[in-house]
Amino acid sequence: MKRHQIARAAACALFIPLLGLPACTPYVVTGDGERIRANSAAFREYAEQVFRVHNEVTTSMAYAIDELEGADGTDEYRERLIAADDRMMQACATLDELALARRDGRKIRL
Repeated sequence: MKRHQIARAAACALFIPLLGLPACTPYVVTGDGERIRANSAAFREYAEQVFRVHNEVTTSMAYAIDELEGADGTDEYRERLIAADDRMMQACATLDELALARRDGRKIRL
């Protein structure tokens, strides 16, 4: 897994709390420090990018965790990967919900 992918996925932890902001908040600060309007196409594009990176990292983590299963001397590392994966899944739960709503044609107010 590439270091920049981990950093982008970590942006979920910074990004997701922003989804819960009241609709009167005009701007959102992305994980990269960019200010964008919460109701803009740029925000929707940013959410899509974070979701895609999240999926890439989730897949990579799953393979890495599976590869370490049963390997000598890797139990602690494997447990740390599992814990990190769990934290990422919790941080990105709202993003996943947003993606499902979009897929199903439901609108969610931010």
